[in-house]
This record gives sequence, C-alpha cells and structure tokens, in this order.
Amino acid sequence: SACLVGSEMCIRDRFQSMRNTVYILLIISLSIFCNGLIEDKTVTLSKGKQNSCKKFETFGFEKGALIFINSTVTSSRDNLKLYICGYKTCIQANCAKNSYCKPPTDPNNKLFDLSNPYINHTITEQNSYNFFLLYCGQASPELYEIDVTLHYHLINPNDQELPFGSYPLPRATTVLTALWILLLLIQTLSYLKSSRFCTPLHGFLGLVTILKLTVISISLCYWRIYSKTGHRNNFLDYLECFLYAVSETAFFCVLFLIAKGWRITRTTLPPSEPVSYT
Repeated sequence: SACLVGSEMCIRDRFQSMRNTVYILLIISLSIFCNGLIEDKTVTLSKGKQNSCKKFETFGFEKGALIFINSTVTSSRDNLKLYICGYKTCIQANCAKNSYCKPPTDPNNKLFDLSNPYINHTITEQNSYNFFLLYCGQASPELYEIDVTLHYHLINPNDQELPFGSYPLPRATTVLTALWILLLLIQTLSYLKSSRFCTPLHGFLGLVTILKLTVISISLCYWRIYSKTGHRNNFLDYLECFLYAVSETAFFCVLFLIAKGWRITRTTLPPSEPVSYT
C-alpha cells in the first residue's frame, strides 16, 4: 500500500477523491457573485444649515423608464426639492461642496419642487441615477430637522421591476441553484459508495456544499421576489450575507486542513498525523 511508503503519499491517496470536488467548489464559488422598485423611506433633513441634502436611492434605468413619487412632510414644504442625477455626475460627498439647488446644466438631470407632493417623470437616457432630497432655504434654528416620507415606484420598460443590469439575476441564480443541487447529489452518492474510505473532512466538505446551496437558494428567493413585486426583502438580503460569511469561513477551513495534509502550511508531519484521518 502507498500508505507504507510515506506520510505524504498516504495523505495524497486519502484526498485524491476530494481534490476534484474542491476545484468544483472554487469555480462555482467564483461564479455566484457575478435591483422596478417599490419603496417607502423616511428621510430626515437638517434645517439648521443652508442647502442641506441627503441621498436616499440609486437605481439603474433604461430609456423610457418611469418614476412615480409621493411625498409626505411633517411641516412646511417650502424650499424642499428632489434632485435626480446621473450616477457619475453627482455623489453624496458633493453635497458639502456644491449646491444641487441650482437648475442643473445637464438636461438628463432633473430638479423637482416638493411643493407638489406627486412627481411623475420619464427617463430619457439609460443610466444609473442618484436620488437626493434637498433643503434649499436659509438655516432655520426654530425648526432644526424635518422628516420627509417618500413612497416611490421605479419601473423600467416592459414592466420590468429590476434595475437595468440586474435582469439576468433571477435566471442566473436558478441555474446556479440547480448546479449546486447536482454537486450535492454527486457528493452524497460518492460518500455512500466509498463511505468506508471517507474521513471527517469529507463530511465537513459536504457541509460546505450545503451552506453554499443555502446561500444561492436564498439569493434566488430574493431576486424572484424583487422581480415579481418590486420589493427588496431586507431580511433575505441580511440572511444571505450572514450565511455567505459562514460558508466562506467553513470553506477556507477545509482548504487549510487539506493544505496541512499536502505539507503546504507545514514542512513536516508528526508520526501520528497520517493516521488521524483514517
């Protein structure tokens, strides 16, 4: 038996069947991470300083996309404005440097007066746009803050609820979910067929696959709900991020254990090490 020749060959034989599975995990892990929208938000602006602004949304539009916004204000609407501008032409950091209260020079950027609580607008150029809420009056120490509740519906042509650039994600996550299910089935059959040769590390690798499948399944649910209803499900979004971190941690633990067997992280193995996986 090769196990009698030396510890390195023994470890290599034990993990030969696992190596291809690890490569598959690496490839699919890289392929996982290749947003209309209906939203309600309350934005608080400061009246304690002149020309204050706050970004509350970013969305990718195609030409002909529609914007519907309904606003509710806790006090006077005087000097309240809404600014819609191209993603690269205006950013939050510029609020402190430049005033967006002046009429925009770019015809694709729009400045709306919130004296009218209802805003309807059609996008004329494909781009990602930032949405800013502005207070364009003088500083008013009598009313330091004002709350503005915004209910908005952003919708691309053909009743597409997703942002431009995210259209393929529901289909892509469906395909990736199917691939992870197939990989899990292959691992399970291989484990059952060669169970007497398997080690605890094989079981740990199977757990990583289950975690990865759970992450991509949650992502599939998130994008399906988003594309059909226009609502972002924050719970699914946070859950996906948390489980992704857990799955990546488990995956790299497996890689470190395998690297130890291949003498990558250590140049020598103690005599008891080769038999610890039998």
